[in-house]
This record gives sequence, structure tokens and C-alpha cells, in this order.
Amino acid sequence: MAPVERSGFDRGDLFNRNPMTKIENGTVSITRDGVEYLGFFAIFDNAITVTYGASQKTTQFGGSATMPESLAMVLLSELVTEHLASLKQ
Repeated sequence: MAPVERSGFDRGDLFNRNPMTKIENGTVSITRDGVEYLGFFAIFDNAITVTYGASQKTTQFGGSATMPESLAMVLLSELVTEHLASLKQ
């Protein structure tokens, strides 16, 4: 499968130290309370990493391999929740 770039932004430099093969990357967004939050995702072999600000979450695919954008939205939602919680402290 050839790499697919969904935006002009390539996060590849962050992952060059990893020997896994990058398959796909792009942007992901969620809207919460009328605010849109934007993150970036990269897929390597059987794992997906979502970046929001300086935070990242990575998980293996399992049964979600056919819908990586949906899994990226879940990870972004978790990152946003953590970010908003840290602002309340």
C-alpha cells in the first residue's frame, strides 16, 4: 500500500527513529462544546499514534484496522480530556 498524505503536513520527522513502516498520516478533529480540536495521526504497521500539542497516544489496531480515522478520533478525545483536566488544576 502506497503512503497516503491527507494534508500538506508531514509528521514523519518525529518518527524517523522508529524502524516501522509508515503507512498513512493525516489530520483528525473533534468538536466539543462548540470548540474544534485538531490533532495529527500516523499509522505504522499495526499501531496508530495521535498527537495533540505536545501529547501523544499510541495504540494497536485490533478490530479497528478498517476505520483508523474513528480510532484516531477516540485517541484525540482522550488527549483533549486530559488537556482540559490539566487546565483545571
